[in-house]
Amino acid sequence: MEVDVTLHGDVARVRIKGRIVDGEAADELKRTLSKLVEDGKLNTIFDLWEVTWFDSLGIGILVGHYITVAGRGGKVMLLGANKKIRQIVEMVRVADRFGWTWDLDEALAWFR
Repeated sequence: MEVDVTLHGDVARVRIKGRIVDGEAADELKRTLSKLVEDGKLNTIFDLWEVTWFDSLGIGILVGHYITVAGRGGKVMLLGANKKIRQIVEMVRVADRFGWTWDLDEALAWFR
């Protein structure tokens, strides 16, 4: 898994490539998200276009980040995702916690 962060003002776009499952890669993602919160970047876009799979750990990371930032006034938007990823998020009934769009400009506008 690869993680890349791009800042758009007070919004952090967290682009994830590959599988969010376990091990060092998941720990890296958690550290990246913790650093964003420490730096006051509470609005997050998770770019999921290149995520090929995630399990309960991946869902836990997304929901955990949502809980952390929402408690401090931030918001989380999901950007894109393949059909399987969308089904997983909807199946575990957490989709309503996030905004979700397929367009980056729309995602950025959601935070204004």
